[in-house]
Amino acid sequence: MQLKQADINHRAFRPTDLRDERTELFGLSLETALRRKQVELEIGCGVGWHPIETAKNLLADEQALIAIERTNNKFLAFKRRFENHPHLQNVLTGVHADAFHFIAQAIPDQALAKIWMLYPNPEIKRPNNRWYRSPGFRRALMALRLGGRFHFATNLSEYALAGEAQTTRLGLRLLEKQLITKTDQPNFSPRTHFEKKYYERGEQLFDYTFEKVNEAP
Repeated sequence: MQLKQADINHRAFRPTDLRDERTELFGLSLETALRRKQVELEIGCGVGWHPIETAKNLLADEQALIAIERTNNKFLAFKRRFENHPHLQNVLTGVHADAFHFIAQAIPDQALAKIWMLYPNPEIKRPNNRWYRSPGFRRALMALRLGGRFHFATNLSEYALAGEAQTTRLGLRLLEKQLITKTDQPNFSPRTHFEKKYYERGEQLFDYTFEKVNEAP
């Protein structure tokens, strides 16, 4: 049965719907990370390229990044990569879990300064599962403080524009939108393996920064 849009927008998120027995954490303890003044969180960090590079610029004792990956093979690659950067153990928390389930269970409301979502699954065959229609994402936004940032990137124009069109009802305001191509930005530094692949083959990249201005209804 296909869900109606109203059902998608308003159905409640229940963490028990996403039971996850594989949760594993490494690096900075979650308790310590959440005590920092500036806490960022990445949903679907893949093999860890972006969180590790981002963590290199964070200030210990003031900032932290929580990076979550669901799939086992990418998580193991992330963990191996992280082990080669022991100096980041005081700013970076790696998590193997379903991100929405983990956030609902472990991240307090208003705890985050930024949420990253770089090249998430566009759910071509299951568009009702896209982040902007997901009760889990609405729950994740509760963990983002007012004035906090949500950073989203994709290489698919339809996905980009559909997500952009839905953000107002989620309590988000567009701050910046960049259209990136290798021709126009030859010095751009890709942040993920997917981004590097799309950039190198000349695709247009859609990069958004939103501000949380109110709680989603």
